[in-house]
Amino acid sequence: MTAKYQEIKELIIEQVDQGQFSAHQRLPSERLLAESFGTTRVTLREALSSLEAEGRLYREVRRGWFISPLPVVYDPNSRLGYEKVIESQNRSLSTLLIKAKLELANTKACRALGLKAFTKVIAIHRVHTIDNRPVVYAINYITSELFPGLLKRDLSHSLIDLYKEQYNIEGVTQNYSIYASNIDHDMANPLHTKQGTQALVIEKTNFSEGNCAFEFSIDYWRHDAIRIESYII
Repeated sequence: MTAKYQEIKELIIEQVDQGQFSAHQRLPSERLLAESFGTTRVTLREALSSLEAEGRLYREVRRGWFISPLPVVYDPNSRLGYEKVIESQNRSLSTLLIKAKLELANTKACRALGLKAFTKVIAIHRVHTIDNRPVVYAINYITSELFPGLLKRDLSHSLIDLYKEQYNIEGVTQNYSIYASNIDHDMANPLHTKQGTQALVIEKTNFSEGNCAFEFSIDYWRHDAIRIESYII
């Protein structure tokens, strides 16, 4: 099985490299692929899952397997929002608001924002779509007293621009952490994937002048859609 599984991987990679498949193109069904390669669906799925783990393929629930496009290059040190970063790489971004409400801050948000237990924050859940593919589930926890009326505003565009233009609040410093995780049940459907899919998580806290923490964000990226590069001058 192992030799056949590796052979299938190499054949698919070769076909992609030769331009027989393009980014976002759907592969034939698993049944047809198994027949084409003269193998079982068990061996085929092993090969496809390995290519998914390597970021070469992605899978969408009830739709099948697709060729992964080039990942977005992102520098967490940048103070630009995703919108400007993605547009600078000639990619298109759209944002879907999932929910936004005032709620009690969880432990992580309290710690990041320096809040006492049982403090309420504005929690915004959104999905970012790049080139018509949903790839990021983003959660923003925002200090509510600094942003009156925020929940009544259009939250489907850059929050960074909104903070600056409507509240004259701008991030001047930030800290972040990056780690591997999985997509949970609530995120799976908006991202067109299944629970347990690999994710790269970026947590970031934004501070305004005076070292005042005003926003804590957690972004769950489908792991093949992003590449982290940081430049320090």
